[in-house]
Amino acid sequence: MRKRAAEFTGACEEAVHAGDRDRLAVLVVQAYSEGVRPEVMRECLLKGLEHARCKLMTSRLCLPEFLLAMDVVNHGLERITELDEAERDDSGIPLVIGVVQGDPHDLGKNIIAAVYRAYGYRVVDLGRNVEQEKFLEAVKNHEARILALSAMMSTTTPFMAEIITAVRSRGYRIAVMAGGAFIDAAMAARFGADGYAESAATVIEKTKEAYERVFGEKR
Repeated sequence: MRKRAAEFTGACEEAVHAGDRDRLAVLVVQAYSEGVRPEVMRECLLKGLEHARCKLMTSRLCLPEFLLAMDVVNHGLERITELDEAERDDSGIPLVIGVVQGDPHDLGKNIIAAVYRAYGYRVVDLGRNVEQEKFLEAVKNHEARILALSAMMSTTTPFMAEIITAVRSRGYRIAVMAGGAFIDAAMAARFGADGYAESAATVIEKTKEAYERVFGEKR
C-alpha cells in the first residue's frame, strides 16, 4: 500500500503541475478503489500544491499557472469527499475572511480564500464590502481562530484598524491577518494585526507564523 501511495503522490504532482483536472480525477478514483485512504490522498494533493507554491515563490511558476494548479487540487479534494462521505473533514481551523466596508474589490480575497481552503482551513467567506459588525458576528458564531482582512483602496484601509480594535475589545483570542494593495507589514502591525501577507505565495507561511504567536502551537 505504501508503494501505491507513493505512486499516487508522484502521479498527482504531475497532474497538478500540468493543470490536468481530468487526469487527477481518474487517479483519485483509481487510488480509492485500490484502498488508498482518503487522508493519504488529501496529503498527496496538498504536497503537489505545496511544490507548486514553492515554485511560485522562486519565480519558477507564474501566478496563472499556480491558480490553475490550485483549481486542480480543489477539484481533486472535492472528488475525494464525494467518494467517501464518511471522511468529510470539519476539523480544519475556522477562518473568517472578507473585504472591509466600502471596498468592492474581491479578486485578491477570492484567491487567498481559495488557497486557505486548499490547505485545509474551514473558510467562512463574507465577501466584499463587509461591515464591522458582520465580521464580529462571524468570528463569534463560527468560533474563528483566524480573521483575514482585505482592503484594496487607500480610503478603506483604515477600516481594518477599527475592526481589529473592535475584535480585541471583545476579548476574542484570534490571529488577525491583513493584506491589500495599500498595506505593508509595518502598517498591518500598526493596525494591530498579528500577520501580513503580500501574496498567495506567502500567505500560508505568514498565517502559520501568526497563529503560532497567538496560540503558542503550530498549525
